[in-house]
Amino acid sequence: MSAEQNANLFTPFFSTKKDGQGIGLTLVREIMLNHGFEFSLKTVAERQTEFVVYF
Repeated sequence: MSAEQNANLFTPFFSTKKDGQGIGLTLVREIMLNHGFEFSLKTVAERQTEFVVYF
């Protein structure tokens, strides 16, 4: 994941897909924050990014 993609990942209407709407991860983030979950996102290798949710 590029630095630009990482910086904009949870920005509403940002998408890397041709027909993407850019609301999916924004919605997921809001749900997790509203329920008190913590999460992390990091690129661990080329073309491999981990998204971890802490319960």
